[in-house]
Amino acid sequence: MCFLILIFITNVKSIKSSSVVVIGHRGASGYLPEHTLSAKALAYGQGVDYIEQDVVLSKDNVPIVIHDIYLDEISNVASQYPTRNRSDGRFYAIDFTVAEIKTLRASERFSHQTGKPIYPKRFPLNQSIFHLVTLVEELEFITGLNKANIDNNKQVGVYVEIKESSYHRNENRSNFSEIVLDILRKYNYTKRTDKIFLQCFDLEELQRIRLQLQSDLKLVGLLPDNKHRSIYSKTDYTYWRSDVGIEDMSTFVDGIGPHYSLLYEQGNTLEPSKLYNDVRKNNLFIHPYTFRNDADLKPFATFDVMLEFFIDKLKVDGLFTDHPDKTRKRGVSRMLVITILFLYVLGRVQGVARPLVIGHRGTAYLPELTLASQSMAYAYGADIIEIDVCLSRDNQLIVIHDIYLDGVSNVAEIFPNRNRSNGFHYVIDFDLAELRRLSIRERFIPFNGTQVFPLRFPSNTNISFHLSTLNETIELLLGLNRATRQRRQLLIEIKKPEYHFKYNKSISSIVLATLNAYNLIQPTDPVILQTFHIEELMHIRRNLGSKLRLFALMTWNRINESSSDYDFYRSEEGIRNLSNIVQALAPNHEFVVNYDSNGTILGVTNLTKWAHQYGLAVYPYTFRQDLFPGKSFEQLIAYFWDTVKVDGFITDHPNVI
Repeated sequence: MCFLILIFITNVKSIKSSSVVVIGHRGASGYLPEHTLSAKALAYGQGVDYIEQDVVLSKDNVPIVIHDIYLDEISNVASQYPTRNRSDGRFYAIDFTVAEIKTLRASERFSHQTGKPIYPKRFPLNQSIFHLVTLVEELEFITGLNKANIDNNKQVGVYVEIKESSYHRNENRSNFSEIVLDILRKYNYTKRTDKIFLQCFDLEELQRIRLQLQSDLKLVGLLPDNKHRSIYSKTDYTYWRSDVGIEDMSTFVDGIGPHYSLLYEQGNTLEPSKLYNDVRKNNLFIHPYTFRNDADLKPFATFDVMLEFFIDKLKVDGLFTDHPDKTRKRGVSRMLVITILFLYVLGRVQGVARPLVIGHRGTAYLPELTLASQSMAYAYGADIIEIDVCLSRDNQLIVIHDIYLDGVSNVAEIFPNRNRSNGFHYVIDFDLAELRRLSIRERFIPFNGTQVFPLRFPSNTNISFHLSTLNETIELLLGLNRATRQRRQLLIEIKKPEYHFKYNKSISSIVLATLNAYNLIQPTDPVILQTFHIEELMHIRRNLGSKLRLFALMTWNRINESSSDYDFYRSEEGIRNLSNIVQALAPNHEFVVNYDSNGTILGVTNLTKWAHQYGLAVYPYTFRQDLFPGKSFEQLIAYFWDTVKVDGFITDHPNVI
């Protein structure tokens, strides 16, 4: 009963209060740099129905997902290619090949004139590392996420915008729409019933797409306010916003995407506008843009008041938002709130606390340890995001689970002759610049290619996921904490200190120096260290003088993960000794309960009791829903929480716990 109350309370954020379609505008762009895979992963995890893709063409006619025809307000193009601007000083995407665009570092939006961020309280400029992607990559990204989330009945659609058709025609790219439609066809987006919308500000181009190109996709006519009209557009919006224009538009579009200010009369009454009424008369759906929690909300007092007006009074069919989580959480009914409060109070009376959820390598839904996977874990509510670090040849801390690169990357293709005698390519044999060339994939069996978890994200995609450094992961977490005003934490596993010591590398010292550069030194800071080498934890505490919280990982002695004697450290005496060094134990879950040969739980070991007796928390690993299908995973979690009384879970599926 207690666990059911807990599950109900902690999943309130996912309750949808109405049928309004929530569209992640450039992803969850209120929190992460727009149109990056991390922003899209965050939006997916925050519960959107659709994710938007703005597309422009590169020099070699590849559709790139980017909001503008310029690169100089969302990337480092000016420093990377300082002489490639046009006479107006701007750097145009169409002047760069996709290979060149891939070398750029994407960032939070800023003014190309002043260099200052457009939204100062969002993700900090020039922090972490993000890349621009192609339309093909993004379609495969969302398809892969839908595959990985199918057991959760989670299927998100795409919302593609063809940008600046007139501009592309001027650049001799009059076949822009055909290029986009061809790609959409290859990914089986062909008809109105498919989970896709195609939108454009150029209404004549939409007319051509419907009548001449014979597209059966759901088409959306975008209508700007008078302040935000493109300088390249030749569209007569005065006509298209008239009653005659709306009727004309209804012959080739399924709905409109107006700036939200066009839907109400300007004044104190906030009554529906003539445009709104004309659209409804012609049976078109309405998806207004853009709802931003951090923008000027006038004439609305708050973001919630604004949403209430558009969703409850105007009953718009959907809306574009930079802050999907704020939109999703809005509007829970009063009765539901009362019910939640009652259950919460009941839970408090019965002593229910929320388990600490640690996202193991991010989430199971994206390739492990990528920034996109970590972003999704953040969206899914993980209290702590767990990462692993190894050292490169040039002493860079690389976020990767193993000391070798095989099994999660294309290293064998890029560097076919750099393996050791055992066939493996080791992280420590490569410089950071070389590691940047690799693409990361869903985990597969080295030399075999078989995906380890076949129902997860596909390993054979065209998507360029990348390795990141510890610095970039720290900056992702701190930037998200700033943008969301939350306090999530990072659990850093120092991989194989003894192995690194053989190469005269003190990985723990380098980790601590990196954390010190971000002023992450106190036990109250949002960083925790863990390792399987328990004597290294003692070294970190006693010799290196770290005050950070430490977790002791535990496995079987026979695995040879380290020279530590786990049999001793699982004993009462060993746990008592550890209590002077660490704050928590992170054992394999098989050390916490006893199983028979069929995996049936026989009973509880003494480990949790002894740990609590000496003031230590217990966070067992690794809980994977795809190894316990159906309700058995929920039952397993309930048993560990209610009966074993662990303090939390290290899990690949933070959204399920």
